[in-house]
Amino acid sequence: MLLYYLKKGLGRLLNKIVYPVLGIAMISLIAYAIVMGIISWRKETEALDECHRYTIGYATEVKRKTLYYRYSTEGGNFNGSWGQKPRSWKDYFKGNFVANKFLYKRFLIKYSCKDHKISQIDWSHSIPETVERAPYKGWENIPSHLPKNKF
Repeated sequence: MLLYYLKKGLGRLLNKIVYPVLGIAMISLIAYAIVMGIISWRKETEALDECHRYTIGYATEVKRKTLYYRYSTEGGNFNGSWGQKPRSWKDYFKGNFVANKFLYKRFLIKYSCKDHKISQIDWSHSIPETVERAPYKGWENIPSHLPKNKF
């Protein structure tokens, strides 16, 4: 009989205290992850807006709808990625993504002067075959001889 009341009391304890606390903890953890992601994204965006240069990036692979690329500047080699969002659910399931068209191609990379690991693809201009490499420290501005992309 005592065991019955202990189980019943434990069930009430779980329902009234433990489960709500676990729920609040899970919601707090998810909110914390979202906030930290936004802060990280803003830091990267601000670093690129504050001081940036341009170099040439090389697409290395496409995996799970994400284009991975590499670039070199000031003697260092760096990697980055660009995840394309589908235009529609039909595109998502068919896998018709633009990223596949850029595999093993060259394109313009905008990177931070302070932290060269922070970068993003600049789709505004293409890199012709006549341009063999970027300067050691990259370009301060987009070179005028690079042709503009027409999307």
